Amino acid sequence: MDPRARRCRERLRRLEQQGNRADQCRSSEEKPGCHSTLDARAVGKTGRSGITWEDVRRLAAALPRTVEGTSYGTPAFHIGKKFWLRMKEDGVTLVLRISFDEREILMQAKPQTFFITDHYRDYPAMLIRLAKISEGEMKDLLARSYEFTSRRK
Repeated sequence: MDPRARRCRERLRRLEQQGNRADQCRSSEEKPGCHSTLDARAVGKTGRSGITWEDVRRLAAALPRTVEGTSYGTPAFHIGKKFWLRMKEDGVTLVLRISFDEREILMQAKPQTFFITDHYRDYPAMLIRLAKISEGEMKDLLARSYEFTSRRK
């Protein structure tokens, strides 16, 4: 197995384990040391789960060579002149460039968070429901997407 496929499988295994930990607590009362059904990393300082465009904007702007602008009339970021990410017109979904392999792994691991429509089937991008992703997950995903997008010719 090539190293890239091995890393992808390892990442999928970790994501599945995170999901399994969240499912371990099925009782209605929380016990000390018990995992909540809500991923603790997904709850920000405000006590809400998910993130907003402003959170994405702050994380994206922190990376080098990112340029804020618009794409299809919505807020977007480019890396140099290459499209990187944008908000969908619905205001709650993010379009992010990512490799096909990583996209498949993420969509299998968390289909409620990561998905595509027919429009994106042949394009290295996926859709992300911002209400379903934590800031930590988004930061990690942006770093991987940044690497993928900036190295593409």
